[in-house]
Amino acid sequence: MLVFNNTNAHPLTFLLTGIPGLRAAQAWISIPFCLLYVIALSGNSMILFVVLREQSLHETMYYFLSMLSATDLSLSLCTLSTTLGVFWFEAREINLNACIAQMFFLHAFTFMESGVLLAMAFDRFVAICDPLRYTTILTNARIAQIGVSMLIRNVAVMLPVVFSVKRLSFCSSVVLSHSYCYHVDLIQLSCTDNRINSILGLFALFSTTGFDCPCILLSYVLIIRSVLNIASSEGRQKAFNTCISHISAVAIFYIPLISLSLVHRYGHSAPPFVHTIMANVFLLIPPVLNPIIYSVKTKQIRKVIIKVLIQKQLQRGCACARDEYKNINKDIDSQQGAEPEKLQNLNNLKPLHFALGDLFMMIPLNTSEVEISTFVLIGIPGLEHVHLWISMPICLIYLLATLGNCTILFVIKTEPSLQEPMYYFLSMLALSDLGLSFSSLPTMLKIFLFNSMEISADACFAQEFFIHGFTDMESSVLLIMSFDRYIAICNPLRYSSILTSSRVLHIGLVFAIKSILLVLPLPFTLKRLRYCNKCLLSHSYCLHQDVMKLSCSDNKVNFYYGLFVALCMMSDSVFIAVSYVFILKTVLGIASRGQRLKALNTCVSHICAVLIFYVPIITLAIMHRFAMHKSPLAMILIADAFLLVPPLMNPIVYCVKTRQIRGKVLEKLGLKSK
Repeated sequence: MLVFNNTNAHPLTFLLTGIPGLRAAQAWISIPFCLLYVIALSGNSMILFVVLREQSLHETMYYFLSMLSATDLSLSLCTLSTTLGVFWFEAREINLNACIAQMFFLHAFTFMESGVLLAMAFDRFVAICDPLRYTTILTNARIAQIGVSMLIRNVAVMLPVVFSVKRLSFCSSVVLSHSYCYHVDLIQLSCTDNRINSILGLFALFSTTGFDCPCILLSYVLIIRSVLNIASSEGRQKAFNTCISHISAVAIFYIPLISLSLVHRYGHSAPPFVHTIMANVFLLIPPVLNPIIYSVKTKQIRKVIIKVLIQKQLQRGCACARDEYKNINKDIDSQQGAEPEKLQNLNNLKPLHFALGDLFMMIPLNTSEVEISTFVLIGIPGLEHVHLWISMPICLIYLLATLGNCTILFVIKTEPSLQEPMYYFLSMLALSDLGLSFSSLPTMLKIFLFNSMEISADACFAQEFFIHGFTDMESSVLLIMSFDRYIAICNPLRYSSILTSSRVLHIGLVFAIKSILLVLPLPFTLKRLRYCNKCLLSHSYCLHQDVMKLSCSDNKVNFYYGLFVALCMMSDSVFIAVSYVFILKTVLGIASRGQRLKALNTCVSHICAVLIFYVPIITLAIMHRFAMHKSPLAMILIADAFLLVPPLMNPIVYCVKTRQIRGKVLEKLGLKSK
């Protein structure tokens, strides 16, 4: 066996691995990885910037939070270069010295994060169990000493590990199982005795995270004991609330770590990509979620971030928000003792009343403004206090919709057997779904994650154009796909001659241009209107009919043109229904029952896509007409479902119900042999 010694003139080179079995899809996999890195870097940089800039945050708790953000930032930067190098450029080679350096920083910052979480647990323990001595115990000098001692501890435990790796010799196997250098991964490639390395690695693990985790648990046992001794229920709840962010950070860090250990110990039969994904989750998720949790759950951090990011927008649009606030306040005061149904409607407005009131506490208002240029979006009325938790399924839906539609596009592009009219139209549907998702994503996540409700008029008009444009495009694509099914079933012999590749391209371009030209006047008709006292929209994104109602000038042109656009889109559903009447007529004329079922089965996916798209639209239209004042919450949820569900469900439906797509997706994922 060929043996490489580290003392050779030519340094040993290792080969990094992306995700085993998914090498062909690495360019697409890099998209969510890149997004996670961007969120982690920007989020933690924002926390550091805010704590550094704002004098009111120069306190013990926020110093420790700065240490956590600096650690998360460093942890992300440790793996950024090699991970994106592997996914983007197939740059898999790394020499031994660079590999050992990356391993040192990777493990050191991991242990550093564990130590910072322990320090934060001690901070919460002192704040709750001994609040009178909090400032005397945790002085600035002592905080600095804690930070330096953690740094020295991590360097001290990692240096022996590094030098023990340098003494090893490596055989012909030089392929690592991650896109970065991991100690366990590296020593397994050695063909010399690595028992000392294993012992040192275990010692480093147990002397850091193995010591920190029980100490954190012990601190919370003491905290819970102290909290339970508080007589007031509100006092107990307030004390616990100060710990929620830290508990979340601890769970985000230790749960993936424990899961990864269990997978390594008991998951030998699991596919290799499971181990890789778990390791990536452990390294990427804490830096991504920690700044989000602390921004959302810590009132002081959230207020300063909003003040820094959107102060100018608030100054432009606060006059209209103040008027809304006054109107809501006036309604609530004047309707005391009113009918129960009216009081219930007013109670639904109270959370918004208090949210707008918070905005006025942050920024001085210019009461001389009359015409407004900023609108106020809303999330889900009455559920503002749980927006953070609601954001989790919403983020998951956006992620699944993006990954699902990107997978459909990738599979069709790379698989020659799917280069047919039916799958070209499916690609158009996937592109429309991606556009629809990205149109509402910025404002939805801004509201639910950061409670930031303001949007400038121009941005609102642009978002309205893209939402209605991609909605009309999706409706058109569903009509084209029904025409495709009609030709395939009613005139199969001429299918390939009618729907040639060039004709499919021309059809797609014609309908795309039609959607653009149809929707393009909408933002211009809105821009000519004047908006006075009202600026509160009814959704977490801008819709034409929603913005139009806020105008204090004549909006008849907007109303009639908006109605014309809606009727054009609904006419697609009529043509789809007509095409299926002809399809059913042809299918019922087939003698064989088996052939009838086979013909209908080719339409199941499209029928599901049509229902997923049109049922929420029709339901929303009926509620606007007959139940407008009964359940505003239900209308908001159905409107959100209309924008979120089709992009999520369409790729799932086509992957499950279309055998060719399903087979190729499984083949690309390595779950099915070619």
